[in-house]
Order: sequence, then structure tokens, then C-alpha cells
Amino acid sequence: MGYIHYKRSETDRRSVRVSLTDKGLEACEVVQGLYQRQLGSIETVGEVTGDDLERLNKSLFRLERFWSDQIRYRL
Repeated sequence: MGYIHYKRSETDRRSVRVSLTDKGLEACEVVQGLYQRQLGSIETVGEVTGDDLERLNKSLFRLERFWSDQIRYRL
């Protein structure tokens, strides 16, 4: 869809270098702007701080790891 560009390494054909195209950079900026706007709104209206979101993300990451390990190692 034109958002990323990839190029195979000349020396190691197994590796690929991936980067954003101009279209991908534009999409990234739009998403970042929306995120910042929503973050400001959620802090004001919902009284949820950036630290709260950081802790939530960390907890969700740990929960995902726990569930993945349960499946992977049949715990």
C-alpha cells in the first residue's frame, strides 16, 4: 500500500532493511497527532495520566506474556 519500503541486504540476502516511505511518515504523523489529542482529553476528562497509561501498558504486556506462556508451555 506504499507505507513501507524494504530492501534486501547486498551482503546477507536473508536480512531486509525496512523503512517508512513519505506516505508512511505522513500516516505516522497523523496517528501521533490523534494520540496526543486523545491523551490530552483523557487526562482532562477522564483523570487518567500518562503514568497511568504507562503502567497499564506494562501490565497488559505482562498479561499477554503470561497467557502466551500458558499456551506455549501448556502450563
